[in-house]
Amino acid sequence: MTTQTDFNLTEDFVIVGTGAAGLFTALSLLEEGHSVCMIDGGQRQSTDFSIYNEKEKLNFSNLFNDIKLAKKLLVDEDLLDKNFKFRRVGSQLTPPRKYITDLAEKVLDIESENFFPLHSLAVGGLTQGWGAACVQFTKDELAKCGFEDDASKIYQAYDTVSEQIGISSDVYKNCLPVAEIDDLYKAILKRSQKIKVLDFQLQKATLALLTKNFDQRKKNDLSNLDFYLDKGQSVFRGSQYLESLKSKYRKLNVMHGYIVESYQDEKENVLLVCKSVVDQKKTLLKVKKLILCAGAINSGRIYLKNKITNKKTLPIVSSPYFYYACSFLRRFGISNSERKHSLTQLIGTLKTNDNESLLQFYSYDSMMLFKLVKDIDLPYEYSYRILQYIIDSVSIVGHFLPEELYRAGQMMFVNDKFVIDYKQDLTDQQQDQINHAKAVLKKLGLIVLKQQNTGPAGSIHYAGTLAHLGFKLEKNVFCTDSSVWNFMPGKSPTWTIMASAYVLTKKILNEVKKSS
Repeated sequence: MTTQTDFNLTEDFVIVGTGAAGLFTALSLLEEGHSVCMIDGGQRQSTDFSIYNEKEKLNFSNLFNDIKLAKKLLVDEDLLDKNFKFRRVGSQLTPPRKYITDLAEKVLDIESENFFPLHSLAVGGLTQGWGAACVQFTKDELAKCGFEDDASKIYQAYDTVSEQIGISSDVYKNCLPVAEIDDLYKAILKRSQKIKVLDFQLQKATLALLTKNFDQRKKNDLSNLDFYLDKGQSVFRGSQYLESLKSKYRKLNVMHGYIVESYQDEKENVLLVCKSVVDQKKTLLKVKKLILCAGAINSGRIYLKNKITNKKTLPIVSSPYFYYACSFLRRFGISNSERKHSLTQLIGTLKTNDNESLLQFYSYDSMMLFKLVKDIDLPYEYSYRILQYIIDSVSIVGHFLPEELYRAGQMMFVNDKFVIDYKQDLTDQQQDQINHAKAVLKKLGLIVLKQQNTGPAGSIHYAGTLAHLGFKLEKNVFCTDSSVWNFMPGKSPTWTIMASAYVLTKKILNEVKKSS
C-alpha cells in the first residue's frame, strides 16, 4: 500500500459505522473529551416517504381510505407485476425502509449460496429498521460472549444506554413506563398468569420506544405505522441519535458517503482505504486510531481484506430464528383496538435444560398484511381487506435460539471475492427448545398454523468474526461491535451491542493510555 495519502484526519479516533456499536463507542470517547470522526455509507430515507412523518392524523386504520397512499407505503413496486401480484419475496423491510439495505446489496462484494444477511450502509445502520426489542443478557450469557470480567460494567452501561435513547419497561430499572399492549396480547398475558407455565416467563415487552416525550422526541402516537414511518421519532433510530450527538459535542465529525475497504497499521498511525459510494473513487486516509464498528460481517470483511496473506477464513455465528404463525381462537372475530404500536407486544423467556431462548410476540398486523398478501391469489387491495377480517386473532411468535461460535459458519476471501459458507444444522438441544416452545404456545391457547425457519441469516443477529482477536486487533486498530463476541445468545442483541461497545471503548482508552 502506498504511503502517499489524500487526507490526514486529525481526530483522536476514527470510527467505521454509525450503527448501534459505533454510536455508543463515539459517546464513550466524547464523554472523555476525545475528538472523533465517524465514517458511513450515508444512505438516507427518501423524502417521498419522510414527508408522511408529519401527518399527525395518519394511522394504519385509516390508511386504506387512500388506496394510492396505502400502495405506496405497503407495496414495493419493484416486486409487482402488472396485475399487482408479487413476483418474488422481497427483504423483511417495508418499502419506506428499503434504503437501509439497498446500497449494501449493490456495492458490497459478499457472496454466498446459503447465507443471505441483511447489512447496511445507511446512516444509523440496521438501527434504522430495528424492531426496538430490548433484553439484557444473563451473567452466564455475557461470560460466554467473552465478558465474564466486565459483566457488572455492562449492567451499568445498560442503564447508560437507557438514559440516552429512552427505553420503556416494567422489568428493568431507570426506564420509562412500559408501553401499552393491544387487546389480543392482554388476553394472552392474562392466560399465562393464570396457568403459570413451568420454565416460562411472559412479560410486556421492553422497547426502545417512547411512552413519554423525551429529548425533543415525541411519545408514540399508537398509529400502528412504526414499520413504515418515524412519526415523532418515538422509536429509536441511529440517524436521530447521531444528530443529537453532533449537536451536543463539537468534537464529533462525520464523513458520509464512503465505504471502508481495508486498513494498514503503520505503528504510529493507520492508513485507511475508502471508496466513494457515488463515483467509486478510492481515497487514502491517514488516521491516528481506528475502531471498527461496521457490524460482524463488514468489520470482518475489512479485517479479512487487510489480512488475506496470513488469515484466509474467519468464523461467523448467527442465531437460528423461527417464527410461528398462531391463532388465538378465544379472540377470533373480536376486534382489537385500532390504537396500538406495531412492535413486539410480549417477550417470553423459555428455559430448556438450563438454556434460555426468547419468544417475541408480535402484533405485526400491519407487517403481516405487507408480508402475507403475496400468498393470496387476488389483487393486493382485496387481499388486504380479506386479511383484515382474520388478523385480530393472529399472532406471530418469533423464536431466537442460542448458537455457538465455530460450529456452523465461516467467512473467507476466495478469487478476489468475499464468501460466506454457513451450514445451519440444528443440534438436539436446539430442537428440544423448538419442541418446548410449541408446547408452551399450545398451553397458552395458541394454535400454531405455520412454523417457518427463516434460514441461517434470518435472525439478523451476527457475531464472532473477530472473536479470536478480542477488541484490540493491532496497535492502533480496535473493534467494539459483536465481531468480538464468542457466542450469540437466543435474544435480541442490540441493547447489549450498545452497552458492550460503551464498556469496550473505556478499555481501549486504558490500552492507549498504557502504550503512550
